[in-house]
Amino acid sequence: MNIQKAVKESLKTGKSMVRKDSPFYRKGISEIRINPTDGPDCCVIHVFKNGKVVRRQRCWNPQAADLISEELRLVD
Repeated sequence: MNIQKAVKESLKTGKSMVRKDSPFYRKGISEIRINPTDGPDCCVIHVFKNGKVVRRQRCWNPQAADLISEELRLVD
């Protein structure tokens, strides 16, 4: 889905967004999960490696490819 729809669904369900066509996405090995907020942290990312969070970062800055991707999915 596109980013606008993904953000709306994420806010409604509390699920994280994952961009399946990201160069950093390798299912089960590494992925970046994005949690949009209206708070001071803006969009928070969680970097997963082998199923575990290895880093949390606030204020995600999307690139153009992130904004035009139609490959965003929601995950728990």
